[in-house]
Amino acid sequence: MGVCLSTAKVCGSASNRKEERPSPVAQTTTPANAKKESHKPLAKQGQQQQQVSNSQPQKPRAMADSRKQSETVPCGKRADFGYLKDFDQRYTIGKLLGHGQFGYTYVATDKGNGDRVAVKKIDKEKMVLPIAVEDVKREVKILEALKGHENVVQFYNAFEDASYVYIAMELCEGGELLDRILAK
Repeated sequence: MGVCLSTAKVCGSASNRKEERPSPVAQTTTPANAKKESHKPLAKQGQQQQQVSNSQPQKPRAMADSRKQSETVPCGKRADFGYLKDFDQRYTIGKLLGHGQFGYTYVATDKGNGDRVAVKKIDKEKMVLPIAVEDVKREVKILEALKGHENVVQFYNAFEDASYVYIAMELCEGGELLDRILAK
């Protein structure tokens, strides 16, 4: 729902209608000039308003661009993912399983029932670009959508604190699939 503002015309994107508004020049005339302007033919007054609006910079695009910039996804530490904040109260991190570009994967123990889980710990500092934040959010959404499928790792929950995003999932202790394939 965009609205563009200029001195001569107002248009709304929903209706594509244009309404004529008096230009600021016509509003600031003195009483002596008011008589002269009122005797001008309407066509000339319209042309004068159009010249005023053409000489001024286009504000609608700038407003639309500023709206797009405000809707951008923040990077790394500035991002609030909206995940649970109580990871340290629920899990204890243990042995390191592996690492990737953005973080590490650990074995963790659920403090409530003692179950072992895999936790992917992703560093927010390394998420420099907004696309990295979107990738993490997309990964969690995909895991949630596939939750309960017998051929996909079980997803438990996603957590975050000021520095990290934690993704808790089923621990698969069978080793690397690639190593098994190469061994055959």
